[in-house]
Amino acid sequence: MGKVALKKPSIYSALPLLSLQSYLERRPFIIVENILVTTLVAAVLGVLGGYFIRKKIAEAKISSAEEASKKLLDEAQRNAESKKKESLIEAKEEIHKIRNAQDRETKERRMELQRLERRLLQKEENLDRKIDSLEKKEEIISRKEVELDKNQEKVNELLAKQLTELERLSGLSSEEALKRLLSLNRFSAR
Repeated sequence: MGKVALKKPSIYSALPLLSLQSYLERRPFIIVENILVTTLVAAVLGVLGGYFIRKKIAEAKISSAEEASKKLLDEAQRNAESKKKESLIEAKEEIHKIRNAQDRETKERRMELQRLERRLLQKEENLDRKIDSLEKKEEIISRKEVELDKNQEKVNELLAKQLTELERLSGLSSEEALKRLLSLNRFSAR
């Protein structure tokens, strides 16, 4: 058994030693590099994560704001429709009140006109009755005048006949008879 032959170190065999040695020499820098790279990667990941999180939060806020604005818009539309309906109802009620007032006024005017027409008709009827009554009275008066005229004629005829008869019987004229009557009246008055 012999001897163990030591191998001569070759160039290649020194590399691992050099790498180990340089690694050990560079180890504090590598750690710092690793920390820097890790920090850089963490920072990049943090920035990217922050960006995406912020984007999600912003999208959520935008979505929430859109929903809130949509709710506000819907509520505003409902309120507007409600106000519109209330306004229409109020307008219809006002129109109804105006129509009722107009109808009452028209009815009162009609009643007043009817009352005035009735009064006018009554006055016309009264006037017609008075006219009829006056016409009847005029007719009666006319008939009586005719009768009076006839009677006057008869009386005149009778008087004329009586005078003629008296003149014939007394043999005196009417003037002479008048003088005698007056003298008798004077004598009887004393």
